[in-house]
Amino acid sequence: MLPKTALFGTELRVNPRLGCAKMGVAMRSPAGRRKGTMTIMDKTIARMAVVGLGAVGGLLAARLAATAAHGCRVSALARGATLQALRNRGLVLHQGGNEATLAGIEASDDARSLGVQDLVIIAVKGPALPALAPTLAPLIGAHTVVLPTMNGVPWWFLQASGDARPLASVDPDGRTAAALPLAQVMGGVVH
Repeated sequence: MLPKTALFGTELRVNPRLGCAKMGVAMRSPAGRRKGTMTIMDKTIARMAVVGLGAVGGLLAARLAATAAHGCRVSALARGATLQALRNRGLVLHQGGNEATLAGIEASDDARSLGVQDLVIIAVKGPALPALAPTLAPLIGAHTVVLPTMNGVPWWFLQASGDARPLASVDPDGRTAAALPLAQVMGGVVH
């Protein structure tokens, strides 16, 4: 069995022989038993970017950075002091009284420099997304999976149920819905 990292009901299995990760998304029974598990996506992930390195994005980037040793490329879109700290020190994870500095994360404030990704994890506060979403286009190709890890009701809430209108309370101008293709969004909510 390949080593794995659990990620919000998503499982990334690292395959050192292939130099990439395999992403499988499964829905599990409430008790967490394997019985009732249904795979709804199975995709090879070699390039992944985390957008926003606060508490949630930083933790996810740190966990995913462990896959970099197996050929997966983990990058981060950050700005200001966070970007400077990443460039100077790398990503530092404090957990359980321990500190680990993780290398192998390319960081930029320009999505164009990171290029098209297999997986884009969006970990910014909801109010920031409408202005940010249009700038993410260089990260998103025809087969990119977009995983929002945000709290609150997502912009795609009504669209996923067949209603074409954007949810005005979180996407007032429809810019987020226009920039992030719903067919490529894998719903995720952090609370």
